[in-house]
Amino acid sequence: FLFFYIRGRYRVELPHFMEKPEHHVDLDYLLPRTLKEHYHEFLRHNLELITLQDGVENVYYYLFNRDIGKFILQESIIRDGVNLAAELDSTGNPIGDIFEAGESLLISNQESVNHSFEKTYRSGRIPNSMMGTPIVYEEQVIGVLVADSLLFDGFQQDGIRQVIESNARLLGSGLQYLEAIYRLDKKSEFLHKLANFNTLLSMVDNENDLFDQLAALTRDYFQYDKLTIAIIDKESEQKGHIPVSY
Repeated sequence: FLFFYIRGRYRVELPHFMEKPEHHVDLDYLLPRTLKEHYHEFLRHNLELITLQDGVENVYYYLFNRDIGKFILQESIIRDGVNLAAELDSTGNPIGDIFEAGESLLISNQESVNHSFEKTYRSGRIPNSMMGTPIVYEEQVIGVLVADSLLFDGFQQDGIRQVIESNARLLGSGLQYLEAIYRLDKKSEFLHKLANFNTLLSMVDNENDLFDQLAALTRDYFQYDKLTIAIIDKESEQKGHIPVSY
């Protein structure tokens, strides 16, 4: 029989669907849409709830991509003339401070001398204060949700903090929900491809073709550094050989 050994480095990943923007999942059973489209629609509705609060000017959400070490702007509702940075470094800005703190922070532009707001706000009116809170996914901080105000004391009310924090929790739960949908859809697709692979077994001409098909199937669904295929002796499971490695 065949024995698989996948060697790789364990690393906490972002939700898998984040890297598959064109993966189609039909959630409303009416019109097929990509999971990424559902994701941005969910974000938009969530941010709109925060803009209804008094004093709020702009609301936005950055996701931290560990592979490149930068924050990536996911969604925003901003006033006319405001232009947010599409990417931010991991340090040297208020977003990074909130991310590293792992808790809600109220930051004043006057107090943020070393971490200027200008790195986030590339153009338009610069706010005087911002309230940011981390987004948690599977007990890991993966992003930052921010609301800002032109007032220095725009977020002194506890009610504002509670609204932002509750929406941050909702975002984290939404990511888990969409990831669960993605995994179920991928499992269905995997079983379909596995059935096709079983059909191919009777059509391959030689051992190498079989291994190539097996490696292609494995690569579609697993992340690994090296794949080793071993053939185990039927008479003795303690003996075998390794014909190929990818």
